[in-house]
Amino acid sequence: MTPQEAAKVLAKASAYDNRQPNEVAPIAWSEALDRDLPLADALRIVSEHYQDERTWIMPADINRRWRTLGKTRLREAERLGLPEAPDDIADDPQAWITWKRTQIRAIKAGATPEQAEANALQAIESAHRERRELPAAPPPADWQAMLNAATPRKAI
Repeated sequence: MTPQEAAKVLAKASAYDNRQPNEVAPIAWSEALDRDLPLADALRIVSEHYQDERTWIMPADINRRWRTLGKTRLREAERLGLPEAPDDIADDPQAWITWKRTQIRAIKAGATPEQAEANALQAIESAHRERRELPAAPPPADWQAMLNAATPRKAI
């Protein structure tokens, strides 16, 4: 969560409990709040907290409730059936891991299975673009000569 988003969460909490945060409090809250926590969920959690509690809400309280919410969302999505990874990544463990992690993160953040699938596909495509492809042909002869000159030789 960014400091700007954390400032909104802190402002909402302040509206309930009259705390007077200073200018560095949003920075500290952004460090303490879960990185993937959506702003909408954080704001809703603050409201829910003050429906049941009189004590000040802290980042740990928000994280705890959000993690529980994320687990519930994931269980429900799994029960209904999540889209499977594309067949073309079956032989690419890194792509499969990227797919699953992105899909799970999106579901926990409140995305629909379709939105999670789109996020996962986009993550795989960007990972493929970042990888360097090996050249199909051998390097030109002058490159080989440079490589040979730079390669240490065994002493006789």
